[in-house]
Amino acid sequence: MIPQRGCLLPISFLLALILGVSFYTQSEEISLEPPLLPSVIAVTITPLPIASDGFTLSGSVAEFPPCNGAMRGVTVQLEPLGLATQTDLEGGRFSFEDIPSGDYRLSVSPACTPFGCWPETPVTIAGSDLEVELCPSIAGAAPTLTAIPLQTRISCDRYPFYCVPLVGGASPDGVLRDLETPNTRALDMDSQGSPGVVRGITSDGAPFLGDPTAPVHFLAFQDFSCPHCWAYHESDLRRFIEDYVITGEATLEVRLIAVTHPVYGSNAGLAALCAGEQGALWEVQDELWQRIASPTASGEAAAIEDIYDLKYIEKMVNEMGLDADRLMDCVTSGRYGSILQDNLTLMYDLGVVGVPTVLYSTDAWDRADHWTRTEREYENLEQLIIFAEF
Repeated sequence: MIPQRGCLLPISFLLALILGVSFYTQSEEISLEPPLLPSVIAVTITPLPIASDGFTLSGSVAEFPPCNGAMRGVTVQLEPLGLATQTDLEGGRFSFEDIPSGDYRLSVSPACTPFGCWPETPVTIAGSDLEVELCPSIAGAAPTLTAIPLQTRISCDRYPFYCVPLVGGASPDGVLRDLETPNTRALDMDSQGSPGVVRGITSDGAPFLGDPTAPVHFLAFQDFSCPHCWAYHESDLRRFIEDYVITGEATLEVRLIAVTHPVYGSNAGLAALCAGEQGALWEVQDELWQRIASPTASGEAAAIEDIYDLKYIEKMVNEMGLDADRLMDCVTSGRYGSILQDNLTLMYDLGVVGVPTVLYSTDAWDRADHWTRTEREYENLEQLIIFAEF
């Protein structure tokens, strides 16, 4: 088997500092006089009984119907006690301590997302701890906002793979709250994806495309400045999106990094993220991949310093019909730079040392350690979907 080729990341070495430790002794005078003995008073301590009728009510909040994923950073309320807590940023978990036996009601705030609503859930504490799972129902899902058309010429005819409803979805820290939301752009035709296929931001802050209730989910680490990523996106990944993501059989989330050529990789990565403020993250990303992978008019390979130069990117997004001034202001501000760094940290945490790399999960967007690395070729991704459907 021919090993996969990719762009290796640089390895940082830790320098060891040797600290010198000095020791000293201190002479002390020794007294030969007998010590004074303290008076001893016997005290009997009787512990007071501690009355406790409290138990732990804990659980998790699922993000997607019927009960998939983890909803991080939402508020869980316990009535009639008037208690509230937030789900954690790892597994969407919550906990209430010292709750007396009795009947209670659990609710989630906000109560609805575009994917579904969490109904008020009755629970009973009956002399022991209780673990529950709060699952959303698609019935009564929050209506999406009325889209506000921008002065844009982006058409679904040119980018049919991405012509699906935008649902947004803020990350826990809110950094990506303005990206890919319903009011960033109006589609100029009906959705080209299967029912349920949408695009937005996962609860842990990654752009995604597909049906959140699909049986298998894929995560791709990509670097715009890595030549192997150019070829992969324009071949296997594009074909996979068309055949399995838009059809609702899988979801795909993309984590961009900038390591191979940090300056140009950052220029392109930030341009794609900033385009999300105008509902065009996937379109700009696609355009950047196409232009760097395509030969020039003279038949030569495109130069990264030309395609990912800020002046060229500004010209490109203007030709696409976006507000180029707004997008470039966003790029130069660097306000999404932390996302590229966070993606790199996650990549190292998952043991990934090169790009492009693909991981998969059959457990929705749950904790990161549930991702499993896999071969990135189209045929292998196809087989994983077939296995997940049976």
